[in-house]
Amino acid sequence: MSVCKRQIIRACLLSLGVAATLHTARADGSVNSLFAADFAQAPKLLHYGRPLSDDSLYALTVTGASWEQCWGPQTLFYMGWLNGGQNRLTGKDVNQRLKAVERALTDRDYQSIPSLSSGFTTLQISANPTLKLADGLALLRTGDPSGAFNILATPYHTIGRQDPALDYRFRSLAYQAAVKSGHIRSAISFGLSLVLQPKPVTLPAVPRLPQDVVSFLRDQGIDLERVALGILETPTGLRHMDYYTYAAADLICLKPTPDLLPVLFSMLHTGDTYLRARGIVALGSVDYHPTTRGDNWTRNILPDRQVNYGLSADQQNAIESTARQFLRDSNWRLRAAGCLALAFIGGDENHRLLDTMVNDKAYVLGPPDRSGMRWLTFPVRVAADTALTRWQEQVTPGGGMVDRNSLARETRGCTNVTGDTSGLRGTFASVIAVSPADTVLPRPQSPL
Repeated sequence: MSVCKRQIIRACLLSLGVAATLHTARADGSVNSLFAADFAQAPKLLHYGRPLSDDSLYALTVTGASWEQCWGPQTLFYMGWLNGGQNRLTGKDVNQRLKAVERALTDRDYQSIPSLSSGFTTLQISANPTLKLADGLALLRTGDPSGAFNILATPYHTIGRQDPALDYRFRSLAYQAAVKSGHIRSAISFGLSLVLQPKPVTLPAVPRLPQDVVSFLRDQGIDLERVALGILETPTGLRHMDYYTYAAADLICLKPTPDLLPVLFSMLHTGDTYLRARGIVALGSVDYHPTTRGDNWTRNILPDRQVNYGLSADQQNAIESTARQFLRDSNWRLRAAGCLALAFIGGDENHRLLDTMVNDKAYVLGPPDRSGMRWLTFPVRVAADTALTRWQEQVTPGGGMVDRNSLARETRGCTNVTGDTSGLRGTFASVIAVSPADTVLPRPQSPL
């Protein structure tokens, strides 16, 4: 995030006392005691001499950024950064032994794996992706989660091309092992890595937040919204936390409350399309006006039950007018976000405006499969269709898996926005779908 954007958010937080309010109201004794030493040592461990906000310290500590040895030096939640050296496997029979371990893993013969890899040192097993996965799974499945954690929660050599999906699997297994073995501090750190950097998927699938992990974190007293605020406040470049700025916006959008209004309004003025889109959806949620038919339809937009907070007339007018402006924006992400925000607000005029969005021309294409079929979606139409469920109105947004002829027919006169990164920062990572109406974004440039 640029200095200007960060200053805007920070200024709103400090001028209105939001950061202090959140810190006091949401403090959790168990979390404070679990990470007490880490909170105190974080600035020293990070080699950062300037003062950090309480929320920054909170985020840097609970994610393990200040103390977790396995996190990467460039991309925080990536463990495949280990250099070669003495832990590389050598010897004439190495390939045969590795193949034997791979066969046992394929056959799920977990009992045999420890004996097959017994000729390797623990460091070699931890550093080699094949052995790491096999032995980690074997120990986890045969009742030794602590032993599994010691192998899984360590950096390893990337052999050949880097594999984010494999790295996610290691982080997921390490999280499971930490939970089962009672390493709660590490379980929190690995759990947050799964939330902030979820499993990569291919279109048309979209990555969802691991709800079981989210529940675990909340049960442990972790305040996800405060983690998000801390990421936004962390100085640029410090442990590369700014790489997760978009993920922080996703978390703030997930369960917004009036406490976050200053942050949400600040997001609208950053000039960043992603932050602005997330901000208006979250503001629409905070300005929720219920219907007489209940709120089950709102889960088509955000997963948690919506609350009518009763904002002031000025706040309501500011949110509604911004959402309406977004409907006329040239950027499809803002038009889609405006649709979802107005659904929460309701009203006859907003209903009429949403009806005008069901023929929006923007479309996104996935890569062709082996048969040449491609995934097609009209993201603003999908958002409008989702929004209109408030009024029990359903439209057909079009799209789906299409062949070349169908693609030409359905997109005639429309605009391909698949590669549109206007207003996005390429160094920020997040494709977390917090809403069923989300359209997966073109992936930012990633260090991976």
